[in-house]
Amino acid sequence: MAGPVAIAVPGKFYLTLHYNSPEPVAVGARVAVTVCNKPQVGVVLEHGNAPPHVRLKNISAVLDQQPLLDAATSKLLRWAAQYYAHPLGDVVCSALPTLLAAGEPAQRSTTTFYRQQQPANADAVAALTNGRSKQQQALYQELASSNGLSQAQLKQLGHKPAAVKALVEKGLVVTSEQPESCAINAQPIAGPELNPEQAEAVAALQAAHGEHRCFVLQGVTGSGKTEVYLQAAQHCLDKQQAVLILVPEIGLTPQFLRRVQQRLAAPITVLHSGLNASQRKDNWLLAQSGEAKVVIGTRSAIFAPIPELGLIVVDEEHDPAFKQQEQMRYHARDLAVVRAHQNNIPIVLGSATPSGETLANIQRGQYQLLALTQRATGQALPKIEAIDLRSQTLKSSLSQQLINRIQTHSDAGNQVMLFLNRRGVAPVLLCHECGWSADCHRCDTRMTLHRGQYRDMLRCHHCDASRPAPQQCDSCGSSNLISAGAGTAGLEEALQQLFPNKTILRVDRDSAGSSKRLHAALEQATQGKADILVGTQMLAKGHHFPKLTLVGIVDADAGLYSSDYRAPERLAQQVVQVAGRAGREAPGEVFIQTHMPEHPALQALINKGYDHAINGLLAERQASLLPPYSHMALVRISHTRADRAETFARYLSQLANQINPQAMVMGPITAPMPRKANRWRFQVLIQTTARSQRSQLLAQLVPTADQHKLASGVRWSVDVDPIDFF
Repeated sequence: MAGPVAIAVPGKFYLTLHYNSPEPVAVGARVAVTVCNKPQVGVVLEHGNAPPHVRLKNISAVLDQQPLLDAATSKLLRWAAQYYAHPLGDVVCSALPTLLAAGEPAQRSTTTFYRQQQPANADAVAALTNGRSKQQQALYQELASSNGLSQAQLKQLGHKPAAVKALVEKGLVVTSEQPESCAINAQPIAGPELNPEQAEAVAALQAAHGEHRCFVLQGVTGSGKTEVYLQAAQHCLDKQQAVLILVPEIGLTPQFLRRVQQRLAAPITVLHSGLNASQRKDNWLLAQSGEAKVVIGTRSAIFAPIPELGLIVVDEEHDPAFKQQEQMRYHARDLAVVRAHQNNIPIVLGSATPSGETLANIQRGQYQLLALTQRATGQALPKIEAIDLRSQTLKSSLSQQLINRIQTHSDAGNQVMLFLNRRGVAPVLLCHECGWSADCHRCDTRMTLHRGQYRDMLRCHHCDASRPAPQQCDSCGSSNLISAGAGTAGLEEALQQLFPNKTILRVDRDSAGSSKRLHAALEQATQGKADILVGTQMLAKGHHFPKLTLVGIVDADAGLYSSDYRAPERLAQQVVQVAGRAGREAPGEVFIQTHMPEHPALQALINKGYDHAINGLLAERQASLLPPYSHMALVRISHTRADRAETFARYLSQLANQINPQAMVMGPITAPMPRKANRWRFQVLIQTTARSQRSQLLAQLVPTADQHKLASGVRWSVDVDPIDFF
């Protein structure tokens, strides 16, 4: 349809921009336009409704003949922009893969395919059959049973490039360039027999097909939640509908993908940040076209257009990785619930440790609980015990009791995991003479000591600044420098000295480096090729280590000392998730090292379990009117000058009070880390009793403040439903 069109364009545009289209253009298609004399790529959201008596510019070009975004996806993006108080143009355009947002053609990359020449040259076939090249004969037979194989598929099957080239030169094989399709397992394996709890959960999900219901699958670690997902997904596929599965981390994607590929005879694609730009575009287009019937991805996959979507699964729904902490600060789990509601389809949120928000929704009757209380293997959950560190002499942050248990379990041929959510050799480098510490020159924090190949380095985990570790104190000149505290690298070094005959494997962001190295390390751990595992939360999420029987949580106190009201909940989730790695196939035990063994939250968790602990925390939040019993938005402000940042923060606070005097507006207050990357940081916290009040306030505050002269040079962002206050 030609005529006026409303277009979403990247930038601080909270409404659509209107242009004239001289030629027909579909809603959801990309167009090239000029904005402030700069070329931009935008997305058409609707026809007509242009402002009266305004002369519209023409669009420069229509980039798509068919829409890239369907109506359902556009509706979700509009909702997200309004709820998270973010410019609509940025939301819509950032939902596209980078290459498509830049205007590249919406075509998948091609690869070389090989197939038998038809009709075949009889003499050439006879010569091949009677020849001595077994590799060429095997390849020719392989191609005889397929419609064509790609270069990657031939390599995976073990065929040599020389054999492929020889058959092409003999005229027995022809090549063509075409997009690679999703691989389909033609012979999926059957799943295990369901226990009664699993069968009840699957039946509930199947019965909800075609209607919106939100289920919470709360299953103890190792209870077979994935099997419930797979059977519910197969039922959806049988109804000719697609499935979206969200996982929190890239590290979970390969093993999850392998299991799904083994079980489902359906085209499957993945979407996550580990893909390069071309791969992401290709996989996104596989989902958008409907060719991929199962889409597995991390948080950004929630925006992928998927025709005939019939089921959404959010695995480990409690995980903070589902919260985007840059640009639009959305929560993929919450958007998944909205998308399921808008599409009138069921959604299942799975976790052994559901978030406080999710449990509150169960209590309100908005979500339906499906419980799996037994492990699929029949093994009991590991026993959890606290180790009192007070007055103990520690060896590299390890108590003698934990060292003894490590020795016992590893000598028995079992695997041990030590969890420490802190990277590096040590979090602090101190002068033993005067107390000086190595601080970051750009942030108000200490630098972490890392062991380098040639020399030790100090790194800031907040701004990524680094410098060589000093040999002398910057304050008094003493060479008596010591490292205080422990990080995973330091713990690894200590374990190598304590257990020289054991194989020790460290898994954290420093050791993993790339997704390929991470997957290799996790494979080594899964196969039991390491006696002692040391790592951060990378090790705690969804992995199955059959030989693991002992888990040691080296330092639990950070979650007990924190002023963040969510810290005890996160600690409880970490303890249960890490503990759940132990004792999957043999009896296991878990030890928590702490200086606060009598802390009520820790005692409730150890003695009465996760549900009791989290319900106690929810009762405290309800009494204090904290989320999920109120609704917050955190405004973060920064500038290279502290006075400029504080002035703008004060203006925002006053503006919020003017817009809604009933809202609780706190600030401006200094951020927990006042200076980060040489920028001074302030915060304004807005709290309301109803979501609608907060939305109405932000709808006026954000565009008004954006246009104010005080905003010049200031970086600021709005975090709706913040999960941390850093």
